[in-house]
Amino acid sequence: MDIYDSVQKIIETMERTSLTIKRENRLFGNPEISQNHKPITIESVVDQIVKACETEANRIGVPVVVAIVDASGCLVYQRRMEQSLGVSIDLAPNKAYTAIAFRCSTAKLGERIQLGSSLYGIETMVQRPIVLFGGGEPLMCGDYLIGGLGISGGTVDEDMLIVKAGLRAFQECIKGA
Repeated sequence: MDIYDSVQKIIETMERTSLTIKRENRLFGNPEISQNHKPITIESVVDQIVKACETEANRIGVPVVVAIVDASGCLVYQRRMEQSLGVSIDLAPNKAYTAIAFRCSTAKLGERIQLGSSLYGIETMVQRPIVLFGGGEPLMCGDYLIGGLGISGGTVDEDMLIVKAGLRAFQECIKGA
């Protein structure tokens, strides 16, 4: 088999896969999300999430940095509210990344990674910074990872309160998806 035959097989496979997806009416390759429902992308929910986070941050009087990453961990959106801490510029996207990398909240991950646990020290074994305290949440639509949300600027409890507001807004956006 030469390179031409290999490329031809790849094209045939792609065509079969495309037909299967079209025939079964699926988006994202997820059988639970059909075209009868609205497609959910991180870009389609950013505005609502950010508004909810900033509203909650203003309500409790805490300036924060809001960061949203896509499912691969790439930064999609970051906003620094006036008077937020400089370190939060790095912490917020790192919280969002940690949430998608482990598909769980950074608070829950921090509870699980304790001395003696099987994951203890994992934050020292990877290149990207891992955050082990509250303020990061994955954005999931069923079992499908859409992205991650990270908040930094207040105490851990304040960041968690604000990220929960963003998570509620996200859940509202994906109703019916």
